[in-house]
Amino acid sequence: SFVQTSQIRDASCFCLWAVCRFLSKHQFAQLKKEYPKLVPTFLLDLVSISIFDEDFTMRRCGIAVIQELVGRFGADFLGDVLGTTDTAMIGEFSIKFVELFGSSTVGSLADSHDVMHSLIKMGFSPALFIHRLLDEISADLSSFELQKLGSHHLALILSSDFEPLLALPIGEPFEKFTIIATLLKEFKRGNHGALYALAEMNCGRLLEEETIEKVFEGIENTNLDVHFPIAGMGESIMHWHNSFAAANTASHNLSPSITGIIQKMDATPGLVSEFQIHFKNLHNFEVSEFSALCRQIRSGNKLLAASIMLAKMDAHQLRQLCSVLVDKSVDAEIRATLISKMNIGKNIHNISLLFPTLIGLLDDYTTSEQGDVGLKVRLACIEIFHQNIGMLKKENQDLTELQMKLLRIAGETIDKLRASAFSVL
Repeated sequence: SFVQTSQIRDASCFCLWAVCRFLSKHQFAQLKKEYPKLVPTFLLDLVSISIFDEDFTMRRCGIAVIQELVGRFGADFLGDVLGTTDTAMIGEFSIKFVELFGSSTVGSLADSHDVMHSLIKMGFSPALFIHRLLDEISADLSSFELQKLGSHHLALILSSDFEPLLALPIGEPFEKFTIIATLLKEFKRGNHGALYALAEMNCGRLLEEETIEKVFEGIENTNLDVHFPIAGMGESIMHWHNSFAAANTASHNLSPSITGIIQKMDATPGLVSEFQIHFKNLHNFEVSEFSALCRQIRSGNKLLAASIMLAKMDAHQLRQLCSVLVDKSVDAEIRATLISKMNIGKNIHNISLLFPTLIGLLDDYTTSEQGDVGLKVRLACIEIFHQNIGMLKKENQDLTELQMKLLRIAGETIDKLRASAFSVL
């Protein structure tokens, strides 16, 4: 189990720390002479633990051994790595290296992964980290969030042009073509973390057109009905789609329709974020497509409710959404989510169309077996007015009706509602 292997790694780190404490400088020099690759390999293994281990305790254990190794023997082996006998330079490098590995820098995996780029700037070869990142993306036991993190840093490293300055006799060279081929193979195997990694590379314009076509072919062959982690699959597909906008390249059409993806997937935070980017980059909707999306919202689609308001819509489309907002047969939470994502001042139609609708929704007292569900709608409306009251005043909007309704709500029995109303008044 993970707990048992963690205990083994913990014990290994302690033993290595004890060895560093036990060895004399003479014994260390003999060891280094007899096994030239041992110390660099040892150092890189410790760096890998401190950066990539999912257990925070293990990352701290790795740091403890690094500090002991560099503190006691840094002057004896870092000169070979730096290619110098200048003690001042070796000492400066040792301090800078050890300071990279503090409790704050490895407090989370996101923080510890950032250390890689500092090491590369110091002269470590990117090849030392590429294979570990590929393992993170490809491993069946890796969580999707870890795969996303590894994908982001892999693309960053491949986009950089730092040359290795340190003479480390370890680390295999890498070719971008081989890495991309590995990710394509993983994607075809059903690993959607690999698709996310390819999307990150596409954002950095690292993919050839032939590779892009192969990825689209793989997406076309993806069956959304199989029992994969559906949200992760959808997020990867949408991230690939959005990567063309991020790279400022011509967008390709996804073979699986966006509506088809929406119908099958839950509104996880990552997927909502990808759809928000998707709608923000859309310049217009086809009439039939937008009507179909509105029907999905009426049916209770949380994914659309949390993202569609970021799209650029004309007056007719805004009227369609307003009709959804005032329809009390639509779930109150869905309507509240739509309201919370509004930007009243986004275009010229918004104030004249949305302001009266929101004013009317302050009177929403819809009840169900759950009680006063209209409360969610009223609270969402008050919050939107709170965010936009300055802009409404600048536009010389008549706020008399809004003030009267807020005064009435400020006298209601629910504390949260009263406080929100007073904050706007």
